[in-house]
Amino acid sequence: MRDQYGSDAQFLLFVDQLAEVRDLLLADDVTKHRMALVAVDNLAEIVLHRHKRHIQKLAGETRRHRVPRVSQSDAAELNARFEARVRLGRKGGEDPSIDRLLRPILDELDDALFRTGHAYRNRVYHADHHNAAVLPLIARSYSGAVGRAFVRLQPTQTAHTIAIGMRQHLARYGYTGSRESWAEDYFPPAEAAEQIVTHLTADLQPTLPAAKAALREDIAWRTDWADDVICDLLREPGMSPERFAWGLRWGEFWSAHGTDDEVVTVDREVAEIRHRLLEMSDDAREKRDVLYARIDELENARNQRVQAMLRQFVPKLDLDRIAHTRRLGERLSTARDAGTLTIRYQKLDEAMQVIEDFLDDMAIGWGRHVQDEEERARGN
Repeated sequence: MRDQYGSDAQFLLFVDQLAEVRDLLLADDVTKHRMALVAVDNLAEIVLHRHKRHIQKLAGETRRHRVPRVSQSDAAELNARFEARVRLGRKGGEDPSIDRLLRPILDELDDALFRTGHAYRNRVYHADHHNAAVLPLIARSYSGAVGRAFVRLQPTQTAHTIAIGMRQHLARYGYTGSRESWAEDYFPPAEAAEQIVTHLTADLQPTLPAAKAALREDIAWRTDWADDVICDLLREPGMSPERFAWGLRWGEFWSAHGTDDEVVTVDREVAEIRHRLLEMSDDAREKRDVLYARIDELENARNQRVQAMLRQFVPKLDLDRIAHTRRLGERLSTARDAGTLTIRYQKLDEAMQVIEDFLDDMAIGWGRHVQDEEERARGN
């Protein structure tokens, strides 16, 4: 009974929060649209987490049925990466006999919407960076995908009794009762979820022409921003096109290989030795010399490792990629349906994110370099 009431409480909590998302999205206020995106991303995490728990529970209860198995390393990746949680959302029971208990909660379209919505949420939440024109479109599309995932999360061909108060509460959100052969006081969660999600999200979903226009505008706006940042950097004293091209290659390389285990281990040991040196007295000269020699040894090994990886590195990022992304953004208008449009946009969004992250880092790094040079010129 405790589990029964617990699942009802979880159902109500999700529905109440989805209704709050709806109210925020219907407001003509960009701050509320930002709040809605963060809230619906929380709901996405909830359905992904519950799906994982369902998989783990069924895997622990049966050895006869084919159920995805989550190893310890899988669990660690699921905790660390949203993309891994989305991939698991595409998996269901691999045995027809348990389809009613466990089915995939994401299809190809909603997979793309989850990834795009989460990436845009990170941009809003962590970097305070958004396009006011495209923000409500992404938040509305994301809410539809999350609602559909919630429906698929519910067990089918099952029902149970619920309190009158819960039934009345859900009626505010579009629940009209079972249309199947259940008794009047029985509650089928899958059918109820579908009624409620349809009621709460139907008028939030953008038309295809509106979605095309907004996403095209977003890519154009972001590529224009990238071009402006590059022009500003190239006008900085001491910044030549050749130096910028080298920085572009190095930035892409370091983004891909900066977390190399060997490099991280060496960096951590060097930092610990430098900390020990700061705490040592000046008269411990011999010990200090040994530690400095160890630092030289470690840094040489680190440089050799970096140079070896750099020789094998094949860069993909160049200035032509921005223009290419702009052209592909213009072609979003040719998408025949929402699924094709979303998947195309997701790829362009990911490509622009790489460029934006690099340009942010380069602008900050160059600013620090100029400041250091000015202080050195003043003798500081």
